[in-house]
Amino acid sequence: MINRDVKVIIKYFIGDYSINSTTKFPLIEFMIFTMMYLCCIFLIYGVVLISFNLNGLGISSILSFIIAIGICFLFKTKTSLNTITNAFLSVCFVYFTICILLTGNTSSPFAPWLIAIPAFAITISKNITGLVWTVLCMVFFTTITLLSLFNYNMNLLALEHNKFLFEIIIQGLIYISAIAIGLITWRILFKSEPIEIAQQKRSYSYISYTDIELLIMDWNFLKYQFSKKFNQQIEAIEQLDFLTPHEKKYALIDYFKLDLILISETLSVSTRTVETNYYRVRKKLKENNYHEKYPYHKIK
Repeated sequence: MINRDVKVIIKYFIGDYSINSTTKFPLIEFMIFTMMYLCCIFLIYGVVLISFNLNGLGISSILSFIIAIGICFLFKTKTSLNTITNAFLSVCFVYFTICILLTGNTSSPFAPWLIAIPAFAITISKNITGLVWTVLCMVFFTTITLLSLFNYNMNLLALEHNKFLFEIIIQGLIYISAIAIGLITWRILFKSEPIEIAQQKRSYSYISYTDIELLIMDWNFLKYQFSKKFNQQIEAIEQLDFLTPHEKKYALIDYFKLDLILISETLSVSTRTVETNYYRVRKKLKENNYHEKYPYHKIK
């Protein structure tokens, strides 16, 4: 029941984002799962901090929770995945740095959370963004280490009688979070899939926005531009001599399995025009005894 409710929430936030962004769905699902989990952590920390009379940090937790939930709604827009990732990580970074600075610097129970930020960035972005967040966290940790050397140690926990209990709760939540996020990562990104689903996914090719914008060009240009990235597909389509260059272009577009609206907007034509071109390509393939889908093999 809980699993089904979670999937409904995930579906609400994601919607058709993976189709419109050409980003693999499992990666987006992993991100939204992790973001929602960390939102819960913010909320739990807020309650814990307020219960220990650390009202300032508690309010910061609640505010971070509200902002993080707001960022989740960016999945319902055309905002890029990198932008959403960086926005969410910025909230996490600001919140945890404040907590660390006010609860003992290097000895703060919140310090281990710094590791999660670059790890999350590297998993999602897989580009220089992960490196930037790694360097930023290293610089911050180096800074608080230097502050400790100069005896700067603002620790709101110093006067707290239940300091040990507080640290046990915080560290316990970190352990639970590490296990939970690890399970989420395994289940969504690395869990083996049924053969049918795996084969279906392999039949799809993920193409970047930059490449999608090039689809407005003619077939000869696309042949040259995509010759390295989609060499097999180009060669297979080029051998279909009964197709015109324009039809070959649509045969290639059909291979990418892009959203119909996205194609029409990119090519500045109506969805009806796109469907008509698809129909003509498939009709010719059928008339010449070829399969209507890539790799367009000859029917024996």
